[in-house]
Amino acid sequence: MAFSTKKYTRPVLLNELRKLSVSNFTNLSTFANAFSPRAGIRSAKVAALTQFVTRTQLNSLFNNGGAANAKKSLIKIVKNS
Repeated sequence: MAFSTKKYTRPVLLNELRKLSVSNFTNLSTFANAFSPRAGIRSAKVAALTQFVTRTQLNSLFNNGGAANAKKSLIKIVKNS
């Protein structure tokens, strides 16, 4: 039985972040469920995203500016890393 994994590089993560609708999430847990519906916070996508931003920083993004600002900030951080 073989399986394949997708490599989440910066361009792939940027595309996935840009696809998200800000109405789908309000905090870190709902963001993780919108970003990766099957696995949520324990997904490979979120793990790849935490290479650029720690979970504490992710949490503070949502607490300070809401979903729209968090999405913009995440795109900017991943893009400039």
